[in-house]
Amino acid sequence: MRVDGKKEGPRQSMSWLHTWISLLLGWLLYAIFLTGTLSFFQNEITIWMKPELHQSLTNQTQQQQLTTALKVLQERAPEAAGWNINLPTARQTTTSISIQKQGEQNQGGGRGGGGGGRGGNQIILDTATGEEIKPRETRGGGFLYRFHFELYGMDRSTARWIVGIATMFMFVAIISGIITHKKIFKDFFTFRPGKGQRSWLDAHNATAVFALPFHLMITFSGLLLLMYTLMPYAVNMVYEGGRREFLQAQNQNPQQVSQPNQGAERGGEGGQGQRGERGGNPNFQGGERGEGGMQARGEGEQGQRGERGGNPNFQGGERAERGGEGRMQAHGEGEQGQRGERGGNPNFQGGERAERGEGGIEARGERGGNPNFQGGERAERGERGGEGRMQARGEGEQGQRGERGGNPNFQGGQGVEANNAEENQPRAAFAKMADITKMLDYAQQQWKDKNGVASVSITAPNTVDTTVEIRAISSNSLIHRNQTPSLKFNGVTGELIPTPAEDVKTSVPSAIYNLTTWLHQARGVDLTLRWILFLSGVLGTMMVATGLVLWVVKRAPEIAKLGYKPFGHRVVESLNVAAVVGLPIACAAYFWANRFIPAQLPERSALEIKVFFIVWLVTLIHSAIRPYRKAWLEQLALVAVMYALTPIINFATGGRALWSSIYYGQWVVASFDIICLLLAVIFAYAYYKLYRYPQTPVKVKRVRPAAVDTQEQTP
Repeated sequence: MRVDGKKEGPRQSMSWLHTWISLLLGWLLYAIFLTGTLSFFQNEITIWMKPELHQSLTNQTQQQQLTTALKVLQERAPEAAGWNINLPTARQTTTSISIQKQGEQNQGGGRGGGGGGRGGNQIILDTATGEEIKPRETRGGGFLYRFHFELYGMDRSTARWIVGIATMFMFVAIISGIITHKKIFKDFFTFRPGKGQRSWLDAHNATAVFALPFHLMITFSGLLLLMYTLMPYAVNMVYEGGRREFLQAQNQNPQQVSQPNQGAERGGEGGQGQRGERGGNPNFQGGERGEGGMQARGEGEQGQRGERGGNPNFQGGERAERGGEGRMQAHGEGEQGQRGERGGNPNFQGGERAERGEGGIEARGERGGNPNFQGGERAERGERGGEGRMQARGEGEQGQRGERGGNPNFQGGQGVEANNAEENQPRAAFAKMADITKMLDYAQQQWKDKNGVASVSITAPNTVDTTVEIRAISSNSLIHRNQTPSLKFNGVTGELIPTPAEDVKTSVPSAIYNLTTWLHQARGVDLTLRWILFLSGVLGTMMVATGLVLWVVKRAPEIAKLGYKPFGHRVVESLNVAAVVGLPIACAAYFWANRFIPAQLPERSALEIKVFFIVWLVTLIHSAIRPYRKAWLEQLALVAVMYALTPIINFATGGRALWSSIYYGQWVVASFDIICLLLAVIFAYAYYKLYRYPQTPVKVKRVRPAAVDTQEQTP
């Protein structure tokens, strides 16, 4: 009901809802949208922030790159248990190798899923020379990616709840905005510059409608990715094991064993090789973003610790699987200051389970055996008579380790045949390996024009048991998770090892979930689609920004009538400037800090993040103490200068110059510098428009004086 007593229609009601629900969390949504958009190229950001990697050129063939890596591995660890080689791609400039030592458990590593194993020695090589590169410590694009959905400096579960609520607000705002605009398609083709409020509304409508399918997809999929945090109750009621048991039921695909825990792209800096996207991205499996491995330990049967073998010891209420008292820890991929990342292994709190990502899981269970989850799948329970410790090799007899004859190690949902050999079994007899480059030739022919080779994993090199696995960069379909094509060869004879044909069966709900969430994460997409997603994210960021500015512009006439600015209105103005311009300034300061903080300084990555937040806080203080229009002008000028100087700083501090990276085709570095220059032009143009057209005084309508009744006038 309106103030004047007239009834409101659906559009009027939706307009009110759209306005206020967008304003309440608009600044947070802007930060989420901006950092999420940058996360589409977090790998490129991370590489740019490691200038030591810029000197590695990728103009050789993959055969030459593989030969160089194999030479280094033969020199460093000819008797290793396994090797893993991650080859360069269009989004990666270096070759990364990992070495699995004898006795280490191989749970799959790298994008290719073999090799390094947990605790494997990760080495980054110059692709052309084979020299080892030791890049500086930095969170790179991983910080922006994590901030996008976990914020910073707060409990992980609490942060996800905040982001989840903001995402729900965003979804409601989009739906109400669609209902409000009855001429939505006409508004899309309409833009009237220089019209004040009308121009801002046109810009808001155009950026909203042009990428409307993206806005709906990215918001809905964001809610799906957080559904286990926001709505865990139904799953916990149906499945005794909670989310993990539910994911097991969803992922019961016997063919997934050949693609254990693989990310769609190169990734990560974790202990399990590099899963997910190289450069710090976790590999998603089961829908939750995760990093690191999990360890679950449980003891006893019912009547000892807890029910059915033990109660969970989760600090947020998440259940462990039956069979053990589970305390989950995540060993992750990143740097200090982030849970599950380098600098400490967090205990998951707030109901979050350690998520499937770059790690495998070991489960130790006494009597009755605990399931060993790896890739989210449950291993079979151990037989009585011994402490069941499940590893990549099932070991022992009844009364020793594992089940009789060895425990299967479930990886990706299928039991791998037990390896009855003990860890200290003598190394197999020496044998010369076949030419692996010929195997690479065969794989390239099989995946020609469809996919590229991402990694080569070699098990038991230089022995009669040598096997070689070559894995593609991405999955064949976004609908099926972790179905990355791979080929296995006998490492001595070079013969192809036949593998069962894939029979992928995915339910309709799972297919929808997989497609939308993988698009949200841009996993397994080609470069063209990645740029489309990035540009759509830019439009989404502009949509939120224009909406925030429109709220202030629309109320300018009312403020002019009052003759002063209420406190609430002034707060909105200050937050608008600090969010819309201040956050890009903070990002630029983050990039600058990466280059000006000494490379060998301990905990430098944490210092980079501190610079980010300090500068962002300074922009907020500046916008609060300066007049509204001057705050816009001064911060726009600053951000334009900062991004214009960023490519110069890159060259001056050891990075590859823009002209050089273009000449050598190193577009991973060149694209970052080019985007910075484009941003500088955009912000400079915004400054020019605001400076050239001074604030137009608001015209207040004159109110006619009331008519005077002459009969009541005194003579």
